[in-house]
Amino acid sequence: MMNTGESNMPSSDQTTGEGMMGEETTEGMTAEMTEHVDLAAIDDAWGSYTNRAGTFSFRYPTRGRYAPEWEVSYIAADDTNLSGDCYTGNGSSRGTQSTLSVNGTSFCHTKTDDPGAGQHYYSDYYLANVAGTRVLFTFTKHLVNGDMYDDVSCHGKIVLSVGDSFCAQFDEAIYEATLDQSMNTFTVAG
Repeated sequence: MMNTGESNMPSSDQTTGEGMMGEETTEGMTAEMTEHVDLAAIDDAWGSYTNRAGTFSFRYPTRGRYAPEWEVSYIAADDTNLSGDCYTGNGSSRGTQSTLSVNGTSFCHTKTDDPGAGQHYYSDYYLANVAGTRVLFTFTKHLVNGDMYDDVSCHGKIVLSVGDSFCAQFDEAIYEATLDQSMNTFTVAG
């Protein structure tokens, strides 16, 4: 994998999601994507990324419980993590691959979990061919095993850490829909 170093990491105060659940809406999403999930509206708090060549852009959440770290990289044809038109990444699969089509660009979406020592790193890969180049969008979320907390409502779940003593519930369906919402903003320049 050739890494360009183009990435974003929300600050720790941006991942708590305090107050986010009651404020989320489904504006701008298709019926299939929001059938069971309420999402935050894309607004001025979302960041915007355009690659250095100006070939493509997309928007991403910068705060809230479901704001991921992300990275854009370019994948060589001989990358060992390529499987057909998909990127397999490292870690255990979190489900089947899917396809997301946005403005004429088809993305193969794969998901992994890299667990260890009470931690979980969820990685979601969206791979597409953009102007003859394999472009990989990687979204990563750091989660923890809820059994580490005194709060029994966290036990048996994968949760977000909010300080040393508290956890926040994590809904993978909302997270996945948020990533798809971000990728649905993808555009290719003229």
